[in-house]
Amino acid sequence: MLFCLLVVTPFQYYAMPRLGYTRCNILEGHPNIYFSDWVKNPDWCVRGKSREWVNEQARLGGSPELNP
Repeated sequence: MLFCLLVVTPFQYYAMPRLGYTRCNILEGHPNIYFSDWVKNPDWCVRGKSREWVNEQARLGGSPELNP
């Protein structure tokens, strides 16, 4: 657990934006300030929407990340 907090979390904040993802903390069911959802398209970060809704938007948009 300590490894995750000290190594993985800072690496996530460094690597995810470089991979084209945007941090999104306003989705429904967001557990706490220490957990982040990441979305490929910033338009999918909509207050009150669920992660399932984001996945559906990605599928409808033909996102290659969800349709290998």
